[in-house]
Amino acid sequence: MQIKGMHTLRGALAALVAALAPLLAHAGPVDDLLAADTAFAARAGESGQHIAFAEYSRLTGSCSGPRRLSASSGSPPTSLHRRLEWWPSAAAVDCSGRLGVTTGPWRYSNAAGGESATGHYLSVWRRDDDGQWRVVLDHGIDHASGVVPAEPLQAVLARWWPATGSGTCAGRDGTDRLARAEQQLDERMQRKGLQEALRVSAAKGALAYRDDSAPGPLAAAIGDAPFGPGTAVRAGNAITLAASDMAVTYGVLRSAGGTDRALYIRVWQRERRDWRVRSTCERPCRRPRIPEALVGFPSPVSLSPRYRPRGAAERPTRTAPAIRAMARKGIFFPLKDAALRDDVHALGELVGEVLKDQCGQDLFDAVEGDRLAAIGRRQGEPEAAVELVVRTQDRAPHEAQELIRAFSTWFQMVNLAEKVHRVRRRRQYMNDSSTPPPAGCRSVSPDWRPAA
Repeated sequence: MQIKGMHTLRGALAALVAALAPLLAHAGPVDDLLAADTAFAARAGESGQHIAFAEYSRLTGSCSGPRRLSASSGSPPTSLHRRLEWWPSAAAVDCSGRLGVTTGPWRYSNAAGGESATGHYLSVWRRDDDGQWRVVLDHGIDHASGVVPAEPLQAVLARWWPATGSGTCAGRDGTDRLARAEQQLDERMQRKGLQEALRVSAAKGALAYRDDSAPGPLAAAIGDAPFGPGTAVRAGNAITLAASDMAVTYGVLRSAGGTDRALYIRVWQRERRDWRVRSTCERPCRRPRIPEALVGFPSPVSLSPRYRPRGAAERPTRTAPAIRAMARKGIFFPLKDAALRDDVHALGELVGEVLKDQCGQDLFDAVEGDRLAAIGRRQGEPEAAVELVVRTQDRAPHEAQELIRAFSTWFQMVNLAEKVHRVRRRRQYMNDSSTPPPAGCRSVSPDWRPAA
């Protein structure tokens, strides 16, 4: 009886070890990242999503998922009715242990009534020098409640990054190859459409996040039809580390007719020397509503009665001139300038904090509203052009003065970042004697030698 009991105990222990094997295989950085996202969710439940996002995020990108959108909405931070919840179910960490992604279901509800929303999110995290994980990009999709992936997401991620967080990455820095892979995907998308471009650039079994369905295989993804040949890409930035086997790119897609737009995130994995898309998340952009009465609204070049000199004749109203769109399709931003873009983002955030502290939230909101509307107008969005006209018309002189000072300060910070980046790039060329600086004497004439 004792021997039989020992065999039973050993069998139970073996079964327990087998069940815990997947968890033990991912102990370490993956567990730390899941714990950080779980604490993030708990903080949102305790103090509200606004405070939680302020403490846990270092958002550098313009891609904002449903979680971020609900957190940045106009509802007060202390709302007792609105509640944002999410449950981290899977994570992956790169070979360095400093870059990772988390995913899981989310729910946004309103106890006072109204519709609730559910879906899945995809967040990109980076571990700071102090060891703390911070969200640097947040995106996601909407779908009906109760929809679950056909395969557990942790099992999917574990197949791609099975030995994570070792702290050392094999191979050389692959950022140049990543840039070429991203550019080739975008060019193929413009020629043949999103589905065909991803079919070539994505790895087998890649994971797709699309509205109205759970995350699943890219081959079965729905919602890509509007982005056929002629799709324009407005690329954002790349989030990666030197020699890492994980990278994230993001930006905005625009259909050929301009009627559909989508925010995208692509999670890449380096396989030896090549980069392949492992996960792609596209979510349609929700355009702001512009009243029909404002279509064709007079442009600011018309003299407002408020500023018309007394006795001056009534001038005919002139409508806004045709917008010359400058979409960033076909414009490639090399990854060597990633540090410059990071510096600009960081300094921009500091300017925003100074505006809030010294001038108040109202001025900060005015600056942000004008900035986003101007960007949209430059991209050729008629709604943004109308919004910019409405915002700037009849603005008081003292308000305009404060806005000019705010934007001037930001441009000064951009100029400072450019000066620092030029010094940074020059030092890189000096340390690498095999690569001459562009437009220098050695690059123009390789046989040139300084006089003795």
